[in-house]
This record gives sequence, structure tokens and C-alpha cells, in this order.
Amino acid sequence: MYQKMRCLEKPLERLREIGQTHFHASAFQHISDVESTDVNKEREPVREPTPLTFPEYIPKPASISDKPYNEFINLFNSIRKPSDITAQYAEALGISIHANVDIQDLVPPSRPDGTSYIPPLPIPGPPGPLQPITSGDPKSVRYLMANGRPAPNLVDFETRVSELMIENDEAWRVVQRRPPPEGKPRRKLAYFRSFFEKLLLMAQYWDSSADNYYTIEDEEAANDSNPTRSKDENAMEVDGEEKHTRLVYKGRRLGNGTEMPEIYREDAVIAFIQGIVYAFGCSVSQPRLPPRLALNKTLFPVRQTAVVYRLPNDRQQARRGILEGPVMVIQCRPEISFQSEGEKPGEAQAERLDLLREVASSLLTAQERSRDGHTEVKPGEGQWWTTAPRWGGGSGGEVGNPNGNSDEASKVGVKEGSKESTRVNKRSRWEALKPPMELWDRRVRYQRIGVASGDVDDVYMVSSLNHHISIIHFRVPFAYMEYLTSGEPPSHPPSPDWGKLDICRSRWFDLLSPSDRSEAFQALWGITAYLMGKADEKVEK
Repeated sequence: MYQKMRCLEKPLERLREIGQTHFHASAFQHISDVESTDVNKEREPVREPTPLTFPEYIPKPASISDKPYNEFINLFNSIRKPSDITAQYAEALGISIHANVDIQDLVPPSRPDGTSYIPPLPIPGPPGPLQPITSGDPKSVRYLMANGRPAPNLVDFETRVSELMIENDEAWRVVQRRPPPEGKPRRKLAYFRSFFEKLLLMAQYWDSSADNYYTIEDEEAANDSNPTRSKDENAMEVDGEEKHTRLVYKGRRLGNGTEMPEIYREDAVIAFIQGIVYAFGCSVSQPRLPPRLALNKTLFPVRQTAVVYRLPNDRQQARRGILEGPVMVIQCRPEISFQSEGEKPGEAQAERLDLLREVASSLLTAQERSRDGHTEVKPGEGQWWTTAPRWGGGSGGEVGNPNGNSDEASKVGVKEGSKESTRVNKRSRWEALKPPMELWDRRVRYQRIGVASGDVDDVYMVSSLNHHISIIHFRVPFAYMEYLTSGEPPSHPPSPDWGKLDICRSRWFDLLSPSDRSEAFQALWGITAYLMGKADEKVEK
């Protein structure tokens, strides 16, 4: 028995190493906190809850064609630090924002057959007995998606959204394997169990609903009879006796929002989106290459937390990691406060910067979708300066090489691992002439999935701040994207508004609120159905 246990030690150690290396820390760290947090246990007081603030900046209406392209590019090339961002950058991009848009206005009003993309929410409550679905029942209708697969029906929608309608405490009891509250049935989590696990980690920094600060008598201070001890600030006299008190806390939080690891927010939002798009044959994937937006010959780094892609119908290609899209983009940001002292809401520097982060991510998504039907051409590919070896002469050689120039043969017989070998390897890499690294992911089939008839691309984003998400719809004209990338204005403008970027933003949905997250699910379900659907065909179960 002892020998068997010894044989298992190394595999177990290897599994721990793999887990710590390849998975998020949130998958292993703080699991004990999730299981042991007791709302009714007295603890040392935590910091006060973080106040909720959201950016409110709305730029003045303008068009990207209002100034010459050279001035436009020079303006963005002049950025050296975040504080350089002013209002003229948003105006130069021609941004037009419509805030607090109803979720019904984020997609077309209805399909050709008159049914809505956004289904109605069921009545909240414990699930009743399953009823058989007969042919002809509206809940049995499945519309065909553009890739030929049947889309989920209303039964799939109601099954998933009913899990999100569960109260937080009941769902967390399921996650923690604790019995349900007295008099309530045990709930089941099939599609959003991972989401509620990640949400519980977020709640330990944001959920102040159970906060209770109060004072108790400090017995340790009362028993301390040291005469030289200074008078306690928390001491008070009651009937001639000095009473020592201390502040304690009962609640769910372990800290406040400023102390929460950023990965908790990202994991919760990704798990929420994954529970929706997986029903449509999609998956959420983090960028495999550094996200960079190309404006002419300049690359700008962009924040992208994750991207929704469609999985190919061929299983072998899906196993190789081939993806199609992108369909939707996700961006989570750790910023908490947006107004500094003396700044008014809607005019703060941090608000302008936050808006440009969202816009840059959406433009990169539109740029990737515009690659549909094209092949990548790297900058300098096939040009003489990336193919022909050359040396301009001069004493000492390049890279401080005293033995000669790059046109001469490399040194032979150098001992591997020596300092001279390292110098030769560096020189060999420098001598290799090749274009810069690629911008396109080789395992992504770039497609404009869900483009309606016309000359405008529909780009959707799930933006997250604090413990909230907002759904944003960007209408990016094809001519706008072409002008932004290459600087060539359209010879025949499709419409007078081709230089404007229309943005429709929903309200902020609280993921800790069952009603808010159910409404966000309802909107994202309808958006995914609109993007993936082939509205003129349907099949019945």
C-alpha cells in the first residue's frame, strides 16, 4: 500500500504544477474562501464598499472625413501617454453615441415571419414539471443558422434563463454543496454553474447587501491593566467604569472593489457569455496574438479580454483550434473611478480614455471581420529591403562585430554554450531578413458573420466595469473602415453618413441582480440569434 501511495505522489505533484501553470489562479486560489465564508461570522472590519461610478462622456457629433487623412493620422501618432487623449480624438473618429438604448433596439425588430429575435422572459420561480412539446408548438420551432445547423428554440432559452433567475444565495448553496434554505426545493445548475462560481468570488468584494458593522466589548483591552498604557480611543465610561469596545463586521465581503483581482471579473463575464453562445455553436476564446489595430502603417495596442467565434462544422478542424468570425468581442476593464477632484461627470479625462478603449476594440473587431475573402500581406513582404542582404560598409562591422561584416562567412567551430556562441547566434538572428510578425491568426477564418444587406457592419461588444456589463452596438460603414485602414476615401460615397460611427449603448446590467442578468441574457440571446441566423428558413422539432 505504501509503495502504491509513493507511486501516486509524482503524478499528483505534476498535476499541481500543470494547474498552477496553465489555469487561472482563480481556479485554485481562494477556493477555501468560497467554501468557508460565513455571512454570520464576526470578523475584523473590511474597508467600506466601493462607490459605483460609470463613464458618461458623449463627444460632439462629427465625421471622420472632416479633416484630411494626414492630419488624422498625425493626430493619433502624436499620442505618447494616456493624458494626451483630449476631446478632439473622439471627434476625429466621428463618434455618435445613443446611451441607455432599450434592448429591443439593439437588433432588427423582427424576422421576416414576424417573430422577434429577443424572446420574452418566463415567469420567475421554481421550475415546474416538464411538459411534452408537440408539433406546431411555437416553442418547438428551430430556425436554421447560416452554417446549416438548427438554432436553439424557446425551450432552450427558458431552461437557461431560469438558472439565472435563481437568487444568489440559493445558487451559491448549490455551488458550495450546502443544503437549500428551509422550505425551498434544491435547485440545479447545468449551464451556468461555472458562472455562479466566478460570481461568488466577485461578490466577496462587491456584495454589500449583508454588511453589518457594529461594536462589541473588547475583553482583551479590558483585561490589560498596564498603568502606562495610553487611553484607548474606543474606551468610554459607563457607570464610572471604563468600557473598551472594538468594531467588528458581519457580511460576505473580504474586501472592497478596489482590492478585487481583475481576473475575477474577466472569468465571471466570460462564463456568462459562454453559457449563451455555446447553444449557438460558438465559443469564447482569448486572443492568441497581441491585439493591434492597424491605422495606415501604425499599430495601436488594443485591450481585448476575449472574442466570440463560431466553431466549424468539421469536428477535425474544431479539434485543431480552427475558429470562424469574429462574432462578438468582450472587454473588461479594472477602472473604478472616472472623475478626479474638480472634474464633472461627462467631462473627465478618464471617461474619454475609457470610451476610446471601447471604440478601439470595436474597430479592431470590424477590421478583422473585413478580412473576409482576403489574404494577409505583411508590411514589406516581397520588397528588396526584406530579401536582399546588404551592408553599407564602415569599420568594425555591424552590431559591434570586430571580425568582419555580415557578408562574410560566420565563424565556424565555436563551442556551443560559450559567450562567443551567444554572440554568433544574436548576429545570425540580426542578419536574417524577414518581414515583421504576422497580424492575422492562422487558425481563424475571418468572416463577416451576421452582416445584413447593405454597406454597414454590425459589431457587438460586451463591456464590463465594476460588477456590471453593458451591451454596445457599433454600426461601422464599410467605407469608414476602408478609409481608416488605408486612407482612401470612397470614390462614390454610399451615403452622406459614411464617415460617422454610430454607437448604441444599453444600460449597465448588474450581474449580482437576478433580474438584471436575466435581461442581459435575453438581449445577448437575441443578438446571437440575429448574427447567427438565417431568418428565411426554419425547421420544427
